[in-house]
Amino acid sequence: MTSRWSHVLFDMDGTLLESGDAIMGRIARTFMEYGAAVPDREELRLLLGPPTHEILGRYLKPEQLVEATAYYRGLAEADGMSGLALFDGIHDLVRDLHDAGIPLATATTKLRVEAARVLNHFEIGQYFAAVQGADPENGVNTKGDVVAACVRDLALGTQDRPVMVGDRIFDVHGAARCGIPTVMCSWGYADEREFAVAYTRVSSVEDLRTELLR
Repeated sequence: MTSRWSHVLFDMDGTLLESGDAIMGRIARTFMEYGAAVPDREELRLLLGPPTHEILGRYLKPEQLVEATAYYRGLAEADGMSGLALFDGIHDLVRDLHDAGIPLATATTKLRVEAARVLNHFEIGQYFAAVQGADPENGVNTKGDVVAACVRDLALGTQDRPVMVGDRIFDVHGAARCGIPTVMCSWGYADEREFAVAYTRVSSVEDLRTELLR
């Protein structure tokens, strides 16, 4: 198998990982804890994608953000892998990309340590050449920061042809900061209007396989 792409960067939530209900539940619990009204399900779904502090910052007071972000992350740690699953076909696709010699990376705004824990839990960590996620202590917060960290870890040069695979407009914008196009997956959490800015759209894991492996 060959590919038009030299490297593949994967978002996690809504792309590799079905995690929407778990994340929306934690967001709702955090809002209730800090006295904010809980949005309806559709509004909550569209909150999935940005870093946690950005999501909470839309509804909470600035002085609440540090404590509320820590509270949310405590919920995530306590929940562990409850409510999480790989989308059907993702395990085999990741393995086959690796076996085809295509270096893989995660580019998620989950905490980096959490991203590594998820990959290892679902037994796909061994297929990734780089695991990048939010790392606030080192100034890695936004999707663009994470993609730039992947570029560094993978030692990407001008001759390489990397692609981002994600499900939200935040993936497109973050990858574009590094000149990387994005394939958007329609099984994630995007509003329909977001797909117009992607390099291309895929509606199934098999379509994604066709795009990434030739």
